[in-house]
Amino acid sequence: MPPQPSIRRSLRQWLLPSLLGLLLLSAVSAYYRAVDISNTVYDRALYDGVLTLGILVHVEHGRVRVDMPPVAQRMLEVDPLDTIYFTVQDEQGHTLQGDVYLPVIAPRRALRTTPIFYDAKIDEQRVRVACARVYATGQAPPVLVAVAETLKKRRQMQQSILRESIAPQVLFLLLAMSLLWWSVRRALQPLDSLSAIVDRRSALDFTALDLLRMPVEIQPLGRAFNGLMQRYAASFSLHQRFTANAAHQLRTPVAGMRAMIEAQMIGQPEASWSPLLRRLHQATLRLSRLVQQLLLLARAEPGNARQLQRIDLAQLFGDVIADMQRTGAGARLRWRHEPVHVQGDAAMLGEMLRNLLDNALRYSDPATPVDVELRAVQEGAILCVEDHGPGIPEAETQRVFERFYRGGQVSGEGTGLGLAIVKEIADAHAIEIHLSTLDGTTGTRFILRWPQSSVLSAAEASATR
Repeated sequence: MPPQPSIRRSLRQWLLPSLLGLLLLSAVSAYYRAVDISNTVYDRALYDGVLTLGILVHVEHGRVRVDMPPVAQRMLEVDPLDTIYFTVQDEQGHTLQGDVYLPVIAPRRALRTTPIFYDAKIDEQRVRVACARVYATGQAPPVLVAVAETLKKRRQMQQSILRESIAPQVLFLLLAMSLLWWSVRRALQPLDSLSAIVDRRSALDFTALDLLRMPVEIQPLGRAFNGLMQRYAASFSLHQRFTANAAHQLRTPVAGMRAMIEAQMIGQPEASWSPLLRRLHQATLRLSRLVQQLLLLARAEPGNARQLQRIDLAQLFGDVIADMQRTGAGARLRWRHEPVHVQGDAAMLGEMLRNLLDNALRYSDPATPVDVELRAVQEGAILCVEDHGPGIPEAETQRVFERFYRGGQVSGEGTGLGLAIVKEIADAHAIEIHLSTLDGTTGTRFILRWPQSSVLSAAEASATR
């Protein structure tokens, strides 16, 4: 599988080879510079040897001679590292004194006494040669004086220059690579920040990004994202209005149908109700509940205005439970609570608990209780609802909050919207929901956790009354 495209990797793949190429060019340049410096320094020394030999050239009886005492020759040839060679020849190439096998290249006549420097080989060893034309006093013809040496000192100097030149450049390259790594990371930090901002957003948060706080290179992406959010917000708003309007339009005729059916049923003994009338009544009740839940779901969705107020959760939830117990639906509810005050929408939170309890009562054993507990904790507040029903398989623990989803083990009537409404209201109040099966196979525990930021202290609760 080919690697995914990466801006960081692309920048490093382009910039790192460029830096390495520059280092290579710098190393080549340093090498030739070292060769040039070493040649310049030691070529001058060779030319000094040529001049020394030139002083010893004189004319005797019309002939050019070299008067070199043995001591002077030993001094000329003594070197701790390199081997020194010299020769003095006439213009015809006859050696007057010195090494006959030293190759001599005569300078052009136009150069007169200007020396030339060249590379040669003696006994398979590379040598550097300095050669110049020397004119003795008198009318004698000039002679060619050449001095050569092996290259050990030059190579040592070149290696020393290279070490002193390359080491700082390698260090510079390492620093440049570190700076490059940091710069790429720093330059792309706005993209990481933008990703984090978008990732933290709710799926229904359509607010525009602040383009002024973005680098100019990212602003086109920000503008495109804001345009997408505007189009998506308009589409979502249209969906919300359609759902709410459809539910409102359905509520009146459904209520009329229910009233007419119940009027027929009230006027007759229950034993005389026809099966068709019973089925019509059950279908109407279910349709009425579905319309009511659609309206509640449309109101619970983020983006709708709510009135936040101080709420005594124990009193609010106690009233909901008492109301359900009066109608007979909540006879199995066991209620335990501690004083908890929060900021929120009382109507929404009441409907959240009602749907949660309705789900627990509907899908649990009618002979078992449903435990409801509200308590304050250090991190905020917790509402726990436990039933002794068939439980929810682990694979379905997230899907049960989807709209119109009903598990494969669920029987009986239902709309599949109760837990979806619970999730929408919880998300709107930043309440976390945790769901688990009590003993691994049966019974379900819903835990709703309020964040500490939304829970009021006792002093705050008293001050807002």
